[in-house]
Amino acid sequence: LPKSVTTAISMDVAAELGGIAALTGAIVIVTGIVGALLAVPTVAVIYKILKQSSSERLDRKHIKLSRVVTAEGASVVECAPTDEHAEASDAKDKTAENDIVKDIKDAMTDDGDDKE
Repeated sequence: LPKSVTTAISMDVAAELGGIAALTGAIVIVTGIVGALLAVPTVAVIYKILKQSSSERLDRKHIKLSRVVTAEGASVVECAPTDEHAEASDAKDKTAENDIVKDIKDAMTDDGDDKE
């Protein structure tokens, strides 16, 4: 029995091949209905899995998504580091900056000691 075609084409092909055209048409219609009924929940499950997976990956990278509506009414998704991650990053930058300043002061102090 032919399937995945319109009902009219499937009935013509079935009749030409010696099959039962009415049965073929009924099967094609049922297949279309079942496909339509199963497609929505299947796509919903796939969407949920992908959304959860991407959310977990963003959380591991400390990235937060937020939806912003522009003045024109367009919806835009922005991503930014979470506050905790931004604070940790700022603290690392400050520590690195302090280490550099300390190294420079030490180098200047060492140069002064060498001149004496």
